Amino acid sequence: MKKGFTLAEVLVTMGIVGLISALTIPAIMKNYKNRIFAASIEKAYSQLSDATKAIMADEMADSLYKTRLAMYNNKCGTDNAEGACYFLTKYFKTTKKGCGTKAYSPNNVCLGDVYQNLDGTYKTKVNASDTEGQYEVVTGFGYCVQTTNGFTICGTHNVANGISTYIIDTNGPAEPNVAGRDLFTFDLQADGTVADYGGLSRAPEDCGKINVDGFWGWSAGCLNKLMQAGWRMDY
Repeated sequence: MKKGFTLAEVLVTMGIVGLISALTIPAIMKNYKNRIFAASIEKAYSQLSDATKAIMADEMADSLYKTRLAMYNNKCGTDNAEGACYFLTKYFKTTKKGCGTKAYSPNNVCLGDVYQNLDGTYKTKVNASDTEGQYEVVTGFGYCVQTTNGFTICGTHNVANGISTYIIDTNGPAEPNVAGRDLFTFDLQADGTVADYGGLSRAPEDCGKINVDGFWGWSAGCLNKLMQAGWRMDY
């Protein structure tokens, strides 16, 4: 006599499989997304590093801060041959120039309107006119472009402290718009090195902590943490 499974046994088995799937699929998806985010920021970091080396070579400068990058020009008005405006448009292949948030540039969007820190406990609207907003990207920070691979890069040279600071959102205005996942902040060093926000010595343990300079410091430590982990995003 052939024996088969009873309906009850089949239902129990399906229930177990469903429970296992419910427990494991979210973790698998998170790991998959993290690999994409990590690969994207690694590529963006590499391109930014190549660009700093290129401008130093082209201008035969022994310091990045002796090139035209190290000037404040975030408007690209009548003279666009200096600052981030010059650097980003010359050394990156772009699809958008002078772009920003929907609030500031409704016809030229390359940034999200709302960003948050890693645990989602703190958010900011990047439109300075919003009462909830404390920091904003375009007018108060620098010049932005979107590249052909979808990265949004914004930069400025701070004449007060002599440091060029750049942000990269690896998928433009698309979500998640989370500092430390798709949004990172970099300091460009005099020798052309692309460093974590706050320098090469920024502690990886700072990643995800709101402890420096508000919005721009939200990702501080995350670049160093990623690099130490071999570009694996395990947080």
